[in-house]
Amino acid sequence: MFDQSALPYLLQRNTIASLSGSGMHIGDRRYYPFEKQSVRCDSVEETAKAIRDMVTQGGGPLQVG
Repeated sequence: MFDQSALPYLLQRNTIASLSGSGMHIGDRRYYPFEKQSVRCDSVEETAKAIRDMVTQGGGPLQVG
């Protein structure tokens, strides 16, 4: 497997998005580089709202692992 730590912080898989329990955590790019935060989404509607609110702005390998 590819060494994710070789990528810039914003492109690392768990920084973009990760699954936790029944929800998804999306790295909140609105605060980077000053803070490292994530937004938890527990439904399709919350995920769509996070995308509309520009929590994530695309680009990079969008993988959830």
